[in-house]
Amino acid sequence: MLLCAASLFDNQAVRCTVLAVASENESHLTHQFVEAGFAVNHIPAVSRNRFAFQYLRLLRSTRPACVHVHKEGISLLLSLIPRLLGIRVVRTVHSVFWFDGYLRVRKRLERWLARALGVSFVSISPSVMANELERFHNRSQLIMNWFDDRRFRAPTQSERLWARRHFTLAADEFTLAIIGNCSDVKNHAAVLRATALLPSNLRPTVLHAGDEGDSVTERCLADELGIVDRVRFLGPVDDIATLLWACDLYVMPSLYEGLGIAALEALATGLKVVVSDVPGLHDLAVQFGSILAVEPVPPSIASALIEEIRHGARSPDPLQAAEVQATYGRERGVADYVALYRGFAS
Repeated sequence: MLLCAASLFDNQAVRCTVLAVASENESHLTHQFVEAGFAVNHIPAVSRNRFAFQYLRLLRSTRPACVHVHKEGISLLLSLIPRLLGIRVVRTVHSVFWFDGYLRVRKRLERWLARALGVSFVSISPSVMANELERFHNRSQLIMNWFDDRRFRAPTQSERLWARRHFTLAADEFTLAIIGNCSDVKNHAAVLRATALLPSNLRPTVLHAGDEGDSVTERCLADELGIVDRVRFLGPVDDIATLLWACDLYVMPSLYEGLGIAALEALATGLKVVVSDVPGLHDLAVQFGSILAVEPVPPSIASALIEEIRHGARSPDPLQAAEVQATYGRERGVADYVALYRGFAS
């Protein structure tokens, strides 16, 4: 989000510096931030005391007008030190955190203390905002995430045909995409199991984009289910837009999300989208009629796949793409944050 919006912050005369709470070797996006015009600092959070000292020294030397905290871990420390220096703090909550027991109590107290110190909380979706209020009694402002609206758009017919040729897809080959790493939260295994539940003549081609990890558990599962010939594991894909242009359906079966940016990207290309009926993704399903929300379990996903496959390929929907661009584009998100930052100075 920050990388694709760098020029817009520049246009608003907002200079951004990034602090990576990791060593330079662990921060794989450093060179991209530098190329986009960001100053980048690294302070590994190996020792809390050492981190606090170095963080304090950095803030004293740079004197930012505002510190924007995105990290849930050590968020109180990241907020506390600048507030003690009189620096305003924005804290964005990026997910629906279902903390329970002692952790819930601790997080509720941390948020209360941060608010008492003057930290301004932001939630990225209605689901996140509701969860913060109900679970932690934490009031927040809604500023929804954005996506790169320069890259993700509805393709022309020739672009779609080119994309399908790029991925060697036959004209009548129904194809769906799943995107992201193979963590349990992403729940890709449910899509593989759903595919195996379908009659062999209705099984789609599944394009899997993302890091499989060392264990390649999903590849092993596809082999175990007998659908290895229907699933292509592509690894990390730089040009996700072309992948989406080639597909007939995007499926996001996550067990939870704050606001699924990958789903926004798919919607912005005009694709029909199937998502889990869970917080964060449910918000999008309420807003866009082209989204089908289902239980994140194989039988429910299989039913949705059969319906879409029997319907056949749809042309990308340009009206849907335009609506997503207008609501979740970069300019809207940057303008909301710049207004919040500048409100501190008024």
